[in-house]
Amino acid sequence: GIWFHDDDERTQVSNLLTNIVADLAKKDPPSAPSTPAAAPPPVDAGAAASALISSMTLDPNSTSSKSTPTGSGPTTPSRKSQQQPHQQQQQTLDKKSLQLALLSLVQDDRFLDLIHAQYVKVAHAREQKQKQGGKGP
Repeated sequence: GIWFHDDDERTQVSNLLTNIVADLAKKDPPSAPSTPAAAPPPVDAGAAASALISSMTLDPNSTSSKSTPTGSGPTTPSRKSQQQPHQQQQQTLDKKSLQLALLSLVQDDRFLDLIHAQYVKVAHAREQKQKQGGKGP
């Protein structure tokens, strides 16, 4: 699993992943299979990564995927996802699609840059806090 030293950081990543799953559920509604044992349609890893990266801004009001995250607090789910809980409950994301989407994210340099930038930001903020307080964690 992934270990987070800061609960706020864990909450922020959890909110981002929740938004990603919600966006995937909205963009790719599951079609009714013709037979119960029908295989899921193949997933284009590049398209999945692009769709996931586009929704990974720290500012829910931001529309540009190239903007630098400047938010200081954890993000909250967008208003659309709060207003449509019934639709989200009906749509499901199968385990294999989620696995492929997450694997494609790990291989995407833009996603890694985003995660690394957030890590550096948090580490720098902790360092500044320790210098100001003069005490360790």
